[in-house]
Amino acid sequence: MSISEKSELCRQRISEYQASNLTAHTWYKQDSVFITALRYWITKFNKESDKQDTQWISVKKCVISSI
Repeated sequence: MSISEKSELCRQRISEYQASNLTAHTWYKQDSVFITALRYWITKFNKESDKQDTQWISVKKCVISSI
């Protein structure tokens, strides 16, 4: 399984978890997914989405000198 396939599978599993309205602990017991793996992928995808939302602007340095 390629990295992109694994990533897509994890995104689907996270969507299923979120749609279930169960706690992570209850969901992982029912779905046989390690809770640490679930939390890892949720954190990873959240960080990726945060990076995509960031927009940089240019700033000019302004020096004010006292006379």
